[in-house]
Amino acid sequence: MTIYIGNLAYEAENSHLQELVGEMAKVKHVTVVRDRQSGRSKGFAFLNLEDEEEEGKVIEMLQGKDFMGRSMRVIRAHARTLRIP
Repeated sequence: MTIYIGNLAYEAENSHLQELVGEMAKVKHVTVVRDRQSGRSKGFAFLNLEDEEEEGKVIEMLQGKDFMGRSMRVIRAHARTLRIP
């Protein structure tokens, strides 16, 4: 399962989240989403854990936590739906 982390500081990098969550659980992959043109962070990220059973614990511990001056919003990510224009 994938965890969505929103309301991130624009300065937050993959390594910052890896370090933060790494204290609680083994992280498989972290992706801070960036704008294609500017390369600037969009203020949210996706996180995959090695052990999905730790997901609830990580969500609970990070939800609302202050990180780099911003209060994080942390939820279980939902599958993308196909959008037809």
